[in-house]
Amino acid sequence: MHNSNENGIVNELNNFLEGIYMGEDIVNSYREKVKDTFAKGKLDHILKSYERHEIYVKNLIKDFGSFPTHSVGIEGQILELFNNVKNLLIKGDKDLIKHCIKSISIGKENALRFIEEQKDYIDNRTLDIMNAIVSEYSHHISHLKEAVNILEA
Repeated sequence: MHNSNENGIVNELNNFLEGIYMGEDIVNSYREKVKDTFAKGKLDHILKSYERHEIYVKNLIKDFGSFPTHSVGIEGQILELFNNVKNLLIKGDKDLIKHCIKSISIGKENALRFIEEQKDYIDNRTLDIMNAIVSEYSHHISHLKEAVNILEA
């Protein structure tokens, strides 16, 4: 039997995992639309890191003796529908990359929120993994800003 702290952590990890799924879907849709090969390479790299993050978070959830979610959930489906409509209006690689930066920034904020809210309950391994994800998100944002600068030149 799990205590309430563990249940809260698992619920938050599953929420974060749903966000990873949404991030993958968004970045993948941008990758399909972007024409610049440098930007496309950056998006490929981000997708690979999302796959790793998905595995890490799923393993954390399993370590708590629970089952990871396998979808974005109802709220995620609504957000994806909204994003799909919004994406139809995005024109050009630079705008795609800027929207990708916003998406990754949301993921980073969610990871930081998880760390802040759960810091008194999570173990060092979970904290290290979440901090590593935050760090990777920061690198992705930096690299995408570099791509935007190149596209603006």
